[in-house]
Amino acid sequence: MKRYAAFVSPLARVSRMVGAVALPLLVLSILAHRSGFLVLEAMAFGILIASAIGILAILMALIAYSQLWHRGGKGAGSATWGIFYALLAVLPGLVFAYSLFSGTRALDVTTNRSDPPKLERLQEDEGQVLRSIREIQTWIKQPEVPEDIVPRRYRVDPGQLYVAAIKAAERSGWQLTRVLEPDMQDTESSFQAVVKTPILGLLEDVAVRIRPDRIGSFFDMRSASRHGITGLRDNADRIRAFYEELDGVLLETYGEIENIAVLDLDDPVQVSETPDPDEPVDALIPLPGFKPYIEDPKTEEELQAEAEALGLQDNLELDVEDALSEPPAVN
Repeated sequence: MKRYAAFVSPLARVSRMVGAVALPLLVLSILAHRSGFLVLEAMAFGILIASAIGILAILMALIAYSQLWHRGGKGAGSATWGIFYALLAVLPGLVFAYSLFSGTRALDVTTNRSDPPKLERLQEDEGQVLRSIREIQTWIKQPEVPEDIVPRRYRVDPGQLYVAAIKAAERSGWQLTRVLEPDMQDTESSFQAVVKTPILGLLEDVAVRIRPDRIGSFFDMRSASRHGITGLRDNADRIRAFYEELDGVLLETYGEIENIAVLDLDDPVQVSETPDPDEPVDALIPLPGFKPYIEDPKTEEELQAEAEALGLQDNLELDVEDALSEPPAVN
């Protein structure tokens, strides 16, 4: 009986080879960008190419599965490896697409919408890929800031809170780029830092501002993406993580410190007040809430009556005579 050779799907083998090419291209692009050898534009282009090659490998693997289903034969293992390599190569591209088109990740998040902390952005040259991403962001509606992203008030001095915030930023691996230290107890302090995402190495900016408040300190911050691309953790998640780190530093240093979320920025009690330099000084002096009562000085007759009642009349007369008899002191 004549035996025929088993069918071997050529697309299965090709899909594995193509997927094996896409994955190293992706890894090399990311590592070169994190090491400083590639700019963000080149890394984004490399990720797009790796994603396109990965999609091609997945399509060829699916066709190979279809052939093996109808004709039988060998090649299922190669097709499976091709899909595995391709999925790893396509994953960063999917993250890019999700951050662009999902509309669930805000590119600029601040705890204080009415008066956000100042953020000095670095001007960088952008190629066609990054410009296209920015154009896409212009017609995609940005999501609302989550309700839990609000300023906080701490029952601690602004200087102490500033030191704790700097320590929390260092623990988070942030690189400080601008620092405004508090030179006095009641002055505003702030700092700005650059954050590098853990996988893709994207650079994002963070600004922190601390102002004196009636309770202690008024804290708000801002986190923004530079090029319209976010990593696995968005800006709102970064603010939440920093609040947790800051609370941990305060707990280690000063014990349990009460923090109050500021839900209403229009409440005058919850907003720190900065004096207006054009306002007259008299208007800045706080007035008491009641009129102080001061008794009128007692007359000599009233003092003698009280002395007689207490049996001190003789002592009072002697003190008066001594005071009159002593000559005035000459300096």
